[in-house]
Amino acid sequence: MGYWKAPSDTLMAVQAQKAADGALLSLRIGKWLNRSIPINFDKANLPRSSARPFLRWYLKQVRDWLAYREAGPICYIAVFENKGGFHVHILMHVPFGLWDDFQAAEDRWVRFGLEKYEGVYHPDVLWDVPVINYERLIRGHASERDYLKQLRGAVRYNLKGATRMDTAAFLGMSEDDISNLNPKSLPSHQGRVWGRRVSVSHSLLSTRVSSPLHPDPGRSWLEDAEREAQAGRAFHNATIGSGRVRRRTS
Repeated sequence: MGYWKAPSDTLMAVQAQKAADGALLSLRIGKWLNRSIPINFDKANLPRSSARPFLRWYLKQVRDWLAYREAGPICYIAVFENKGGFHVHILMHVPFGLWDDFQAAEDRWVRFGLEKYEGVYHPDVLWDVPVINYERLIRGHASERDYLKQLRGAVRYNLKGATRMDTAAFLGMSEDDISNLNPKSLPSHQGRVWGRRVSVSHSLLSTRVSSPLHPDPGRSWLEDAEREAQAGRAFHNATIGSGRVRRRTS
């Protein structure tokens, strides 16, 4: 979607629901979100009209890279903000066994893409860090619930621009948990954004599954996440260490 679409000043509830449902679906299909990737377009001095084309180009590199390694479709949730510069927060799934290779490729993509879209490389343009409790889970140092709670926290943080709703309560956090939140993660104005504020990969759109993902009113988001993780656990286990380069047959 182009930069010059109608502007918005807040995340709407339907957009927050779309992102929260996408995170639940990632659990169901075994593509557990495990990388947190903020991209700051202003750090690269990208023209505003080039920021979204650069992001689409970056995501295409990821999609093609994963496909070449037979590592499945790209799975991500992206939320745009314009406070402290125009930027996007991305939660993405990358198979654990491919993390090092992915980050090396990512650095090449950023350098080439910024040159392509008239930006300037800066080491702070893109930060790609693991969802820590996911890595600890894989290594046997954290529980599945520890990971799901951190995933919920990451989703909540990325939805902090939803100023017309209580995202923490929406995600099922207790009053004690809410009272201990960092003030920076509380709902607040995140600047005016032209174009969509939330983008979810086709693989994580809830319309792609037969049964609804909307949270059960009798359960919290975390309980829904535990249900979806249980349903997708075997699929997820198959992704650990997965990925191979596709060989030509002729």
